[in-house]
Amino acid sequence: MNKTHPIDLERFLTLDKNAQRVINHRNLLLYLSLAFAIIIGALATMSRIWIFRYARKLNHPPPGSLRLHALNRQEIYDGSRLWKLGAFVEFLPILTLIDVFLFGLFLL
Repeated sequence: MNKTHPIDLERFLTLDKNAQRVINHRNLLLYLSLAFAIIIGALATMSRIWIFRYARKLNHPPPGSLRLHALNRQEIYDGSRLWKLGAFVEFLPILTLIDVFLFGLFLL
């Protein structure tokens, strides 16, 4: 180290306001992307579990007549339509694209 020109550590380690603002915005985008990814993963897992349970109930009907089996199947189907499961599953890729877009903004 040159003793005639020592490094001023305070000035060297501090950021100007513009650089700090850019870093804060990039961190915000990164954490938003992470939060979206976690939420999308949880929602996809929940819908997958619901679909597996739906398939299991259809493949293993309760003992009884064919009429009871048909009523049970219709009740399950009506529940999926009431909760709009089809639209929800179709919306998951859109959420994933939003997440990829947020992460792409972070990389800029």
